[in-house]
Amino acid sequence: LVASLLQVDFEKLIDVLLVKVNNIRGETFKVPYTVSQAIDCRDALAKTLYESLFRWIVKKINDLVDSPEASTFIGLLDIFGFEDFEENNFEQFNINFANEKLQQHYNKNVFKWELEDSKEQGINYSDFTFVDNQSVLDLIE
Repeated sequence: LVASLLQVDFEKLIDVLLVKVNNIRGETFKVPYTVSQAIDCRDALAKTLYESLFRWIVKKINDLVDSPEASTFIGLLDIFGFEDFEENNFEQFNINFANEKLQQHYNKNVFKWELEDSKEQGINYSDFTFVDNQSVLDLIE
């Protein structure tokens, strides 16, 4: 299935994932990977595919919004805020997306419901605002 989706020859994909090719003094040797090495190779391929998919998604979003700033920024909550990456990868995007979903759930359950409750009780809340990123979540989903 993977070879078909990647449009590569099945046997060549298996060979790349399971066999290391060494060139020593003009001779080519094929040495099978250990199970651990093969797992690392598989995981590296998966990470590369996800990273490529992430870059493709960002490009598509940027093309849709057609804004000069869009090429470098997608606003998602980084709940801890400790990381300072030049460029985020697909894994970080997924972590931030999950955090944004949690924050949205919190906002909905606390802010939105509290505002409704205040309105029902006749409490003035006109000065209270919060950022609602539901449109960002909808776009990603």
